[in-house]
Amino acid sequence: MFYTKYRPKKFEDLFGLKSVAGALQAQLEKNQVSHAYLFYGPRGTGKTTTARLLAKEAGCRGLDLIEIDAASNRGIDDIRSLREKVNLAPTESAYKVYVIDEAHMLTKEAFNALLKTLEEPPRHVILILCTTEVHRIPETIQSRCQKFEFKRASTVDIVSKLKSIVEREEATIGDKDLELVAKNAEGGFRDAETMLEQMIVGELSVGEVVGVSTGESVGEFVGFLLKKQVPEALEFINRTYESGSNLVNFNKTVLEYLRGLLLIKGGVGEKLLEAPEENYKRMKRQAEQLSVQNMDFMITEFTRAGFELQNSTIPQLPLELVVTRFSEWIGPQMSKVKNQMSNSSGSPPKPSLEDKKGPKDGGSVFGIVDKWGGVLETIKSYNHSLEALLKSCRPLKMEEGTLILEVFYKFHKERLEEPKNKNILEKVVSEVLGAPTKIRCILGKKVSEPQSKDPGKDFDTVEKSALDVFNGEL
Repeated sequence: MFYTKYRPKKFEDLFGLKSVAGALQAQLEKNQVSHAYLFYGPRGTGKTTTARLLAKEAGCRGLDLIEIDAASNRGIDDIRSLREKVNLAPTESAYKVYVIDEAHMLTKEAFNALLKTLEEPPRHVILILCTTEVHRIPETIQSRCQKFEFKRASTVDIVSKLKSIVEREEATIGDKDLELVAKNAEGGFRDAETMLEQMIVGELSVGEVVGVSTGESVGEFVGFLLKKQVPEALEFINRTYESGSNLVNFNKTVLEYLRGLLLIKGGVGEKLLEAPEENYKRMKRQAEQLSVQNMDFMITEFTRAGFELQNSTIPQLPLELVVTRFSEWIGPQMSKVKNQMSNSSGSPPKPSLEDKKGPKDGGSVFGIVDKWGGVLETIKSYNHSLEALLKSCRPLKMEEGTLILEVFYKFHKERLEEPKNKNILEKVVSEVLGAPTKIRCILGKKVSEPQSKDPGKDFDTVEKSALDVFNGEL
């Protein structure tokens, strides 16, 4: 495996960990090594590798380096055994070093037992705890360790490491492909090295490994969405799938691209984005065409598609649904943004006073009632049960940007006020009405209806709604 074959042999070989390596080297040079360390950060960022280097530089050899996987050895008996062994002198080294990986997996009792060792550590022992979830390490443990944070590596650092491996393997891989691998590794060297090995040893293309052939093609796909070119976008998805690309990875690449548009929209694109100049120019043009609401919709839809792709019987279907939903939803918003841009010679549109106020407050809600069918139809694509709940409510009035809904049953009101349902409802209503809108539910009194002669038609409304909401049947 590349990530073991090309594991750093000395501190100077560590990519992207200059501050951590520098601090540890300074301690070693001054002979002031601590008895306990806590290395924390995302997986694949070099925690265990650095722990081994520290042990090596401290003079620890062979049997005196003990690595413990806390995921498998997490109980109090395992830590008691460690406590007994730490008192034994090193076999052939100056120090005995214990590296406890996945330290957050230790039980409460095990942590309590470990605490006693940290309070009175033998002079010849160094304990190094490594974890991806530092918040699960008790404060009593953390306070007795020197803490070093391992952050996600930058794309530049990962590309540098990959280039060095490519040279040593005497392979030929283009810079753009290496950059794409680095971005898909999400800041982890190990994942990047694994993908590179698939390309060099397994002879897979970058598209087969990360889910898309080039960064430019994602921009092309997003361009199809903005232009409402549904056939082209659907064909793009199917070409990507038929080429053997992983659609889950492709979806992640699309989300990363959309995040880039959002950062540009927020005015921090040049500072936080790493993209070739031509790509950045196109992203900037696309960001200017999109409202924040449209970006929110796209990111939400592709995030949901990411979960659905894991279990979809038809692999392409979740992404195809996003394309069709977006093409129907984007129309009015998109036209409005384009018109404002053309009237201001390409400058980003500024919201009008009417936009800020939203739907007119008070009095009649005829305009909202006219659009209520659109609200129900859009809600249906998110949650059928939520649509069924709304069918038993009615828009009552607007008050200071808040739409008051009259609800006739307490359990309907409670369901609509659940944070998840309320967030979806406010988002959809805001888009349909064209302005930010909050939702408040009030309990109204249901007007009784005359009983029908046909008992089959006198099915109680509450029962009907309950069946809709819970997808039940009699």
